Amino acid sequence: MTEKDGGRYFYSLGGFFLPQAAGNSLGRGLTGNTRIAMVRRKNPLAGLRKNTCVWITVHLPLDPEKKPDTRKSKIIDVVSGALVAEQTEPPLSRDSLGGVLCLSWLELGEDGRVSRRMLDAELVRAGEILLEGKPTDALVFDRPIRIYSGSLRRGHRVAVPREAEGWVVLLDQQNRKIGIADKYPLVDLSLAGLRFSCTRTREIMDTHEPDPAANLSLSDTVRLGLFLFGNRLMVLDAIVRTKLFPQGPDGNLVHFGMEIVARLKKDQQTEAVVRLPFTEKEARLLTPYFTRLQRMAQMKDAGI
Repeated sequence: MTEKDGGRYFYSLGGFFLPQAAGNSLGRGLTGNTRIAMVRRKNPLAGLRKNTCVWITVHLPLDPEKKPDTRKSKIIDVVSGALVAEQTEPPLSRDSLGGVLCLSWLELGEDGRVSRRMLDAELVRAGEILLEGKPTDALVFDRPIRIYSGSLRRGHRVAVPREAEGWVVLLDQQNRKIGIADKYPLVDLSLAGLRFSCTRTREIMDTHEPDPAANLSLSDTVRLGLFLFGNRLMVLDAIVRTKLFPQGPDGNLVHFGMEIVARLKKDQQTEAVVRLPFTEKEARLLTPYFTRLQRMAQMKDAGI
């Protein structure tokens, strides 16, 4: 952690903390020197441009069985360090004013890698504002208190090597096949989600056909048949949370990050399909396979 004389800004863990003015924990009373010091440093908000998709974490529950209240939004503008974003759905009310919320977004680094950046900022206005002369329902956040790298993940993830025979079968909510392929490779797995890859086009009879599965969008809900070590483990409902396009030789691929929201099972007595919320209890069913993948990764690292 460093302190710069005259401007006084604090740097820690790849992010920065704005100085705290007396009687104001958000540092609104910044001096002119402080503003200059901030400008000299590479702009940490450079990745937040107009129309950038952000996730706003409204509430973190103490109960690990419950999911954080995270709502999708989009940046409208960044003005003098303050952030203006679209109202969420469900909308944030005025009761949230004065609260420090976490905003996160995906950012492409100079090395071509995608990372999740996060910031904490106070919500200072929620409701209608005039934007280019038009009334707009928006959220206004004060200058960030902290900017850092992080993750929305609820669990550690482990890579799925080819020899683990991991893949997913993609279906819609009516159990109809979504893409061209019968199965899609599993890239990694956690106890809360998974990532699979899909080629944008596939060669069929000397022609290149676009795969409809590559057109899945953020927030889409799909049904997944999850396979590992050649066996079907379970059928899941999952939501698309990230959609990434690798660079270089894998440029024809799309990686989809999925949040598991439910497990489907057949009732043995009625034969009816039951949809079970994917709580920590359900996630434990994946633990033996997750542990086996971890051991495979450890053996690979050890050269065994």
